Amino acid sequence: MATTLLRFASRALRPKPEFRRFSAAVSVPDVRRNNQTELKNGLRVATEDTGGATVGVNVTIDVGSRHETEDTSGTTALWLHSMLDKANAQRLASIGAQLTGQVGRDKTWLSVHCLSADLKAAVEVLGQLVTNTDFGLIDQSRQRLLQRMRDEDGDGEVVAMNSLYSMAFQNTGLSLPAVGRSHVVDTLTRDHLLNHVSAHVKGPRVVVSAVGDVDHNECVRAVEQHFGSVTATYDRTQVPIHPRSRYTGSDIRIRDDAMPLAHIAIAVEGSPITATNDRIALELSAALLGQWDRSFGGGTDVSSYLALCSSADHLTHSFRAFSHSFADTGLFGCYLVVERMKQEDVIWHLLYEWKRFCQEITENELIRAKNTILTQNARQEQHPVVCARNVGSQVLAFGRRVPFGEWRDHVLAVDARKVRDVLTEHVWDRCPVVAGFGPIEQLEDYEVLRGKFYWFRY
Repeated sequence: MATTLLRFASRALRPKPEFRRFSAAVSVPDVRRNNQTELKNGLRVATEDTGGATVGVNVTIDVGSRHETEDTSGTTALWLHSMLDKANAQRLASIGAQLTGQVGRDKTWLSVHCLSADLKAAVEVLGQLVTNTDFGLIDQSRQRLLQRMRDEDGDGEVVAMNSLYSMAFQNTGLSLPAVGRSHVVDTLTRDHLLNHVSAHVKGPRVVVSAVGDVDHNECVRAVEQHFGSVTATYDRTQVPIHPRSRYTGSDIRIRDDAMPLAHIAIAVEGSPITATNDRIALELSAALLGQWDRSFGGGTDVSSYLALCSSADHLTHSFRAFSHSFADTGLFGCYLVVERMKQEDVIWHLLYEWKRFCQEITENELIRAKNTILTQNARQEQHPVVCARNVGSQVLAFGRRVPFGEWRDHVLAVDARKVRDVLTEHVWDRCPVVAGFGPIEQLEDYEVLRGKFYWFRY
């Protein structure tokens, strides 16, 4: 017994190695091999060799709901569903590959996850889907899209965020929902889709990315063969005009006392994706505010101030901070699910925390936020399809793949003073946009909410 105690005592007294915080770690060069090639038609091919037995192949196209109008809303989503319908009859199922697609407000992604040996087959199928889409099953695609709209109508967060965008970017393409509007989708024809594809699917606006066990030269040859028909020029009558998005501080309220909970989204104008330091500062602020719902463990032993208040005083059922960036603008805000008689309190705590970020955020708080977003992005880098989508989006936005190490250095370089300056510019004394539906009797008037963006009152 004495020998055991002495052994434990000697271990306790033994000098322990010093560990640095993750956010202060020395920068390590990224060992992933990144390659990028631009074809004659302007289409870019980007690959990243990470090893493994599978590969994620993704086609990122610079087209989304912001490139539509009120009369063509839903065209991109219907086109994507048409591509996914046709893929059901392709040989992807026979080789064990998985096809997924997603349409956003500014981009469209079409991805295949397959074995490395099937890279050529995956590129061939993607090339057929993008360059020679079969609209023979357009009615079935329309029904699937309408069913997706009905599903989203029952999702409070989706409804609140769509309402938020419709008010924040009034009379611009960003105000339109990604899936479109049902009454417009019912009227879309094959000619609408063909005109939309020919106007927006051009070489410089398309990126084919592959991540995993991939050979760059082999991928380039396959893309040249199956995407060679994509043109790089426009006809005079075909050149699309994309007006700059315009942010408008405003609100939309739909009161329905029959609903048990209120869904509220509040935001201010964020940063464009190309303003790297400002965008990272807003992402750090969103990570610091975090997300929470009543199923989370920990009680009041949580790091987020709003989560602590929500747990201690039962203010919210859930909340999630967000920071969305586009080519020329963005949105920074928070989505909340609140009971009818606690909305004033939770909004006060939220805006108080934002104003505190503008003046009192500390380096220790930033360390936690940096660790959070670095960990989240490091996890995303491990999945070939998610990583391939990130590669395609970065090539469209910056013209190249941003290595994880370089992005990490940008995150670590942002200090508390920079975050305070950025939050002061975007939040302090700014006009918010507010969307709320449900039992929102206690949601304060817009003028009161606007005043709370500079008042320090209790």
